[in-house]
Order: sequence, then C-alpha cells, then structure tokens
Amino acid sequence: MAYAETRRNNVKFYGVSLSTSVSNINDTTARIYWTATVDFGNWYYYGVRLHVKVGGVWRASGDGYTTSGYQRAVTVSGYTDAARNAGDYGVWVEAYTESVTVRGYGGCGATTSCGESVGISAFPYEAPNAPSNLTLDSSTDTQQRLSVTLPENSGRKVYSKINFYRHTDDGATEQLYHDKVISNYTDPTTTAGHKYTYDCRVQNGDNGSLLSDVSNVVTVFTSPNALGRLELTKTADNKAQLKGYDAPLWKDGYEFQVTRDNGKTWENATVDEAWLDSDAPAGTIRYRVRAYKNKPWNGAGDTIYSPWTESNSITTICPPNAPTINGLNTVYAANMNEGVNIAFTWTPNHPDGSPQSAAQIELKSSVGVLPTVDITDSTTSFSINHGVGTLSVRVRTKGIDANWGEWSEWKATRIAYRASAWFTAPATNSTEVGVLPYTVTWSASDSTGISYQKIELRDSSDGVIASIEPSTSTRSWNLSGYSMLTNNSSYTLKGYVRNGAGLTTEFTRTFTTSWLSPAAPTVNVEYTDNLCAVIHVYQPKTDYSVQDTALTGPITQSDDGLLLSGNLTIEDGAIKLSSTAPTTTYDIARKNPDGTLTVLRTGAGLGTSVIDRLPPLNTEYKYVITAHAESGTFITFNVKAMCSSSGDEAFNFGDAAETCLRVGFDANASRSKKVSGNTFHFALGKGASPLPTFYSNDDIDIDGTHSYKLHSRELYDRAEKITDKPENAVCWFRSAFGHIARVYVSSWNFGYAAENYMLWNMGANMTECVWEEPLR
Repeated sequence: MAYAETRRNNVKFYGVSLSTSVSNINDTTARIYWTATVDFGNWYYYGVRLHVKVGGVWRASGDGYTTSGYQRAVTVSGYTDAARNAGDYGVWVEAYTESVTVRGYGGCGATTSCGESVGISAFPYEAPNAPSNLTLDSSTDTQQRLSVTLPENSGRKVYSKINFYRHTDDGATEQLYHDKVISNYTDPTTTAGHKYTYDCRVQNGDNGSLLSDVSNVVTVFTSPNALGRLELTKTADNKAQLKGYDAPLWKDGYEFQVTRDNGKTWENATVDEAWLDSDAPAGTIRYRVRAYKNKPWNGAGDTIYSPWTESNSITTICPPNAPTINGLNTVYAANMNEGVNIAFTWTPNHPDGSPQSAAQIELKSSVGVLPTVDITDSTTSFSINHGVGTLSVRVRTKGIDANWGEWSEWKATRIAYRASAWFTAPATNSTEVGVLPYTVTWSASDSTGISYQKIELRDSSDGVIASIEPSTSTRSWNLSGYSMLTNNSSYTLKGYVRNGAGLTTEFTRTFTTSWLSPAAPTVNVEYTDNLCAVIHVYQPKTDYSVQDTALTGPITQSDDGLLLSGNLTIEDGAIKLSSTAPTTTYDIARKNPDGTLTVLRTGAGLGTSVIDRLPPLNTEYKYVITAHAESGTFITFNVKAMCSSSGDEAFNFGDAAETCLRVGFDANASRSKKVSGNTFHFALGKGASPLPTFYSNDDIDIDGTHSYKLHSRELYDRAEKITDKPENAVCWFRSAFGHIARVYVSSWNFGYAAENYMLWNMGANMTECVWEEPLR
C-alpha cells in the first residue's frame, strides 16, 4: 500500500492511494493487480486526472472531479502480466496525478505521486536431465577411471553437483562422490576378486527432489581371487583327482596345467567336470589352476586371470628313493663286559605314496661279519647289542613296486668306554676347608686321550658361581679367596671330562668351609698442619689369637698377675676367648665422597703408618682397611674420617704432593664450566621449535679464579718462592668444600697495599686437567 498527499493552508487538499497484489498465473507468468484512487479533503469544484504506470510503462488513466468536501474524485484499477525469471525480482508500480479541467471544473493546480515495488517470484526448478554415456576409460584391480557426458545445464533444469554411485558384488548402494560437477571420476578403492557396478546422477544443490534420473550402468570385474587350496590325490595308476577349496566369487571357468619336472616346465592339462585327469602323466607330478573372467569391462576387454594355485605332488607307481636313518648317535658308552644297545629308525621315501612293504638292513662291524637283516612288514626301527668298536648301517625299502628302492648312505657310530675321572682334593665328600687359598685337584685318564675338561664350583642352591675350562693336561684349580668362597658354607665341585671317543664323564665332590677370620686391627687417624692425614694401624686390642703355641691379644702383666681384657666371656667358671686368626698384613684405601676408591698402600705390616697427602677438606670420607691372615682369610672394615681446615684451602706441589701451601683468609673464588660443540638450525616445518639443536664434542673446560689474603710475611715469601718454579704451574688443588682437582695455574697474582698493612694479596687463575695420582 502506497499513499501521497497534497495540502493547502496546512490541511489536506487531496490524497493518492495505491494498492497492489501479485498472483502466479502459471510457472512462467505472474499477474500484478493494482488499484489507485484520489480522495479530496474539505475542498470541491476541482478537476483531476489519475495515471498508473507498471514497470515504467503507462497502463491506465482516469478523470474525476468533486462537488462536495471529502469526496473520492476518481478510481483506476487493472492488472498487468509479468514474466517469471530464474530469480526473484521487483516491479515498480506508480500512481500520479495531473491538473486538468473536467466537465467545467477547473484543474486542482497541484500534483502528487506514490508507488511501491511488487515482488515477482522465480519460476520453479525441475529435476535436471540424466547424465548419459557413462564409460569405463581404464581398469586395474585397484583403480577404475570413469567418464560421463553431462546434460544441458540451463533454464529450469539446472544442476550444481554430481553423484557417483557403486554397488560391490551386487550389494547396497555406496555413494562415492557428491560434490561439484565433474565429467571424469577415478575410484581408487577397488580390489581383486569383486564385481563393481557404477552409475551417476546430477543434482541441483543438496535438494533431494531436484535429483536427475540415473545414468546408464557400467559393470566391471577385477581379477578373480586365487583358489584357496588345491588338493591332488591318486585314484588309480594313471588317474589324478583334483579338489579345490575357497573358490573365487566371480569367474567364467578355470585353466589347468601339470608339471613333471618340479615346476621347470608346465603344460596344459585336460580334466573333466569333476576335476579328474583320466590320463595323468607318468612320474612325480603336480598341478596348478587359475580362474578366468571373460570380457570383464562392461562386456568388453581382454580376459583376466587369478594367480595360480599349486597342488601337492603325487607319483605314479615307482621304486622308493633312499630312506633317511634317524636316531643313530655318533658315539655310545659301553658298559664293562656288557656292550651297549644301539637302536635307530628310518623314514621311508616313497614318491608314489605307497606304504613300506619290506626293508633290508646291512651292518658292517669291527668285531666281525654280521648278516643282512630282512624286515617283511612296515616296521621302521631296529636295535642291536654291540661291544667296543665301530658299527656302520644302511637301509633300503620296498613299496607297491616290485623292485627294491635305493640304499641309504652308510651311517657309522663308535662304541667306547668312558674316561676314568675323580677329584683327589677334596678326596672325600664333606671335606672341611679351613685355609685359603685352596687348590682343587683331580685325576683323569683314558686310552683314547682327554679332549676336553671343565670344572664348576656350585653353591648350596646348585648355582654355578665359578668355572674353568683348562687345558687337557691341567689337573688343578686354585680357589683363591672370598670372591669364590664364603665362610661356613657348603659347595659342590662338578667335573666334566671328554675322552678321544667323544664320551663325557661327570664326577662330583662336596665340601664345606670353616676358617678363622683375622681380628680387626686398631686404626688411628691424625692430621698435620699441612692438611695431610697420617693413618696408624696397630695390633688388635680386643681379640685373641694363637701364634705357634703362644696366646696373643690384649694381655697386661702386673704384680698381681696377668690381666686379660677385650672380647671374652666366662661360661661355667671357664674363660672363653674370642677366636680369630693372627693378622699379618693390611691394605688401605681412601673411599672418596663420590664413592671412588684411591689405594694408598697394600701389604703393609701392623705397627706401621700410611700418609695420605690429599684427603678432602671439611667433608666426611672413609678409609677402607683390609686385614689379612696367613691362612689367606681377610676382614674388611671402614673408618670414618674428616680433615678440618678451618675454612682454608690447599695447593699441593711435587711428584708426591709433599709440599703444601695452605691459604684461606678472606677467600674469594669462582668456577665456570664450558662444554664445546656445535649448534644447528633445521628446517623442521611449521609448528616445530625455533631453537637450535646442539651436538657436543664430548669436551669440557673447567676454569676458576681464587684470591686470598696472606696474613704473614713468612707465608707470603713462601708462596712466592713455591710459585717461582715453572714445574709448580701444575699442582693439586683442594677446596674448602671437599673438591680435589689436578690443575694448571696459568697465572699467580701477588700484591699488597699500604692501607692493608701486614696483609698480602694472592690470586690464582687455573684450569682443571686430567687427574694424576701423586707418587706414594
């Protein structure tokens, strides 16, 4: 509805009204209805002309006048037809006035107009025409290439998408493609052994009602699958029966071939509908079969085939091949005066598949001539008792064929006595071993010689804890200490001796251990002003031992007699002393804070001292002492230690680190580490880390600077004198926190200032070097 109004003296003079409507006459035409009027206000005796335009084209006019107020002067109505297009569009309808004299009434003198747009809806679409000439352009087992002729795409039958469909083995519809319009499509998802049916449609958008009819259908077969299994049996002398399993789904028939030379050549075979070859070739034969499909590509194309499936082999009646002898050892151990029972079997080799009907065994013996053995049934085993010497056997068999088969190869065996072997030390079971090291000995002999020996030491759970494989002339083994044996335990020795005939003799012996361990010596650790440790090791003060016929231990003589102290008890009025072996020597090592061991001395006698020039400072560590007895037994124990430097640090010089420069007042130190290598940036793609990758050269540089205040002229002069020597540029450095390093001092710095009277400055720039132990 549209309306326009003219006014006089600020009141309505007249107004123009326009009303419209649209109606679709059919799929191609829409009709626009319109009505226009002129209504005056309280004015009269005026004439007016009313016009109507539709789409800019004049369509109608009407004249009118008023003779009283508030009167409708004129009405104009009608309709106009418009075409419906592919899309919606609007048509402008306008009503306007003209001042004219009508029947003597003068013109109104003023004009006006109004209008509105009328919507014309698009014509309705129809389902597009179907594609045509769907064609298979190329085909493989894994890919099918299709092309299609598209229908006209205009007017009411337009489309924007195409659908390709597939049916696999006459199954349900599979939609392969639904997207923009293409005239070529490749299906890359096929496999051998199937039937595929293709068709397509075009579609206007995703509207299911605007889907074309289906195109023509294309059918393609891929190569048939191979037969699952082919079984071949012989039903008569020259007849071969085939049976197939797991046949392919799509095929037109089969091809058969046969070979008589184990697959070197094949020739076509003739089989009937039951897969029977009534005239099979002579000899050892086997068949193969493949399925085929004719015209596989929509009723055209070359024949396609499945892979071949081969059968087992059969043989027409013929003499057997040589059998295989089983279970015959290369050597047997004979019992004295009884010999040994030798048993063996054989496996017939009958190419025609017939069972064994007879067999013959020939025997060659070092003890004399033996008769040929005849077997008259299907037995495939034989045994014979034989004394010391050699025996060779061979076998032949007979099947359905009247002739004997081929002889097997001769197989030989040897019959001999085992070697004689036993342990001589320990000579009896449950021998008690009380002294270390202990030497195990044994005896071994045989007329054919000894070719191999092995001795094992087993614990009470029968686990092997040590073993040797000595030369064939060796007859002893030294069990040297705690690494093999522990006190108060049970052990088994097990020996293996092989003679020249290849027979192995096993022999065993059991023993136990029981020995006296040495008493732990008394240890005292002292530290010097030069920050070295002196470790004193004395005779034990708590335990007793017997040396020859003398009792030694913590015994004190006084006017009242002998005073026995240390580890002793009184039982039933008798003194019971602790039982230990006399300690003869000791070993000592420093267990560093990082767990490593530094050996300081070995084989030292009691009552001696050991000097440790480089103990770590202000950090707890241990000395590990091992005391040894004459019997070879030993005891190991730890002594805790800590060298306090009151905050000082130390430089040690000389081959034995015998010169110590102790400094520390107002110490100031820094230490840096640098690992050498290379960094690389790699183009790893978006989202990868922008940081470089580092590859180490496995090198590290550790540098440090240290500075001190020297509080005496004597210390300052001594430091200057020591560092004047070029050889002292390499020395040992011990920090106040337990760190020890071999260092190269690139520069020593000394100085003083008047404001710090009686204080001298000392500094060292150093790099850590490969560790070297001082001479001891």
